Amino acid sequence: MTDPSVPSQRTSTTKPAPQGFAKGAGLGALVVIPLFSLGIFIANRMGLGDQRPSMIAIVRLTVVFAGLPVVVTCGGVGRLAAQGSRHGGRWRGAWIGGRSLAVAGIALIILAAVPTEVIPGSRAGWIALAVVGMMGGALGGALIGLACSGELPTLSELGMWPADGTVGHAIDRVVNRAAGQRRGARTAPVEDPARPGDPADPPDRS
Repeated sequence: MTDPSVPSQRTSTTKPAPQGFAKGAGLGALVVIPLFSLGIFIANRMGLGDQRPSMIAIVRLTVVFAGLPVVVTCGGVGRLAAQGSRHGGRWRGAWIGGRSLAVAGIALIILAAVPTEVIPGSRAGWIALAVVGMMGGALGGALIGLACSGELPTLSELGMWPADGTVGHAIDRVVNRAAGQRRGARTAPVEDPARPGDPADPPDRS
């Protein structure tokens, strides 16, 4: 018999990062739905389908008919990427998110394209639509993986800001100097110089 006080080896000691599902769902609504809508619009303008709906109509129909599946799927991808990033860091989370949503993007973009009447008339058209879904899903999934794998990278980590802090120190010096000058101007005594027309004080003859 096993000791009940000893935890089972099957018990997972790692938990997904908090708010992974919420972050993924939010980015699904803000990023992935527009990406799929843009992909459908571009494919339609390149000859896919007989109808020519506007971009606004595609976004509206995508939100109505595919919005909930996209948001729920992106939430699950965010949770999966957050859990995977615990063992490989932020870039592994981005890889997991992009790979997972690329596969799911095939079904999601078809679900979004059918209500807009952007329906391919040949096998090649369906393949092209699937490729568009994979590309949009991979891009959106990578962004979800980055966002759900802890804190977002700083500008120094992205190579867009000096990492040695020289710029930050310079800004601090300028701000502190300006604050010191302003503080000194407030605390300096104000003298009331005698006006030219005022009579002088009489001398003391005592």
